[in-house]
Amino acid sequence: MDQPVSDQLTACHSCDYLLRLPELQPGQKAQCPRCGHPISRRVRHALDRSLAFAVSALLFLTLALMFPFLAFKVQGRMQEMSLLHSAVELIQQDYLLLAALLLLFILLAPTALLALLLPVLLAVRRGRSGDWTFRFAHLLFAVQPWSMVEVFMIGVLVSLVKLSSQADVVLGLSFWAYILFSLSLTAAFAGIDRYQLWHALDEAHHG
Repeated sequence: MDQPVSDQLTACHSCDYLLRLPELQPGQKAQCPRCGHPISRRVRHALDRSLAFAVSALLFLTLALMFPFLAFKVQGRMQEMSLLHSAVELIQQDYLLLAALLLLFILLAPTALLALLLPVLLAVRRGRSGDWTFRFAHLLFAVQPWSMVEVFMIGVLVSLVKLSSQADVVLGLSFWAYILFSLSLTAAFAGIDRYQLWHALDEAHHG
């Protein structure tokens, strides 16, 4: 980027009013002078905490793929199912679209988010970034809405309530790991202020 982020105009997310934000100190926040909509907030060590949560999310996602997700016990027979096995089962039962959606929104999109988020945050942490980090950041915010891990977990919990009356359900290690992955990924993004991220990347790029 030729022009520093701090010198560029920023549009309010609510009313599109153009303004140039001052450099914020930790604890300060900026809001639109026209409509009062919050635009940016600087929290001390926010990106470092996001990096820690992102690393935790990667570890929990790895565990979620390695162990059984659920086990069903019906008439004395126990059947285990992992996240990947559930997609295979849907394919074998000719639910190809449902299997594709499961793989895309529950596994591929979250994995892509981590693959983009970790390098960007590591570049900020090291204080060195290149043009690729800005492209990664753009892709990151484009992919973010396609991750639906929270929706998936809500659907699983609703299904468990219905299945519990028909079979004994045993929650596997992968189930708890995926919940922790979902919470860690949500916390990683909750600590990211877009303007502050661009500003940090710009400082790392010109530093």
